[in-house]
Amino acid sequence: MFKRIPVLLLLLLGPITSIGQNESISFLALGDSYTAATSESTINSWPEQLVQILKKKGTSVNTPEILAKAGWTSTDLLKLLNLSN
Repeated sequence: MFKRIPVLLLLLLGPITSIGQNESISFLALGDSYTAATSESTINSWPEQLVQILKKKGTSVNTPEILAKAGWTSTDLLKLLNLSN
């Protein structure tokens, strides 16, 4: 299931044709150990893999903001987001 996430995100993004030549995409990745690449090199995280795929397609992408820790649940993420408001 994990390997489908980047593909699903790319399908949701579709062809990115509405950004200008000098603009970059920024995104926030929320998740758990798969998002944070726990026990892996950061380049193996799905957010970094998505960045590499988009760059190969010629899309300018900023380094993703990643809020993730091993073992986090949706509740943990919601608590973190509520604290930041």
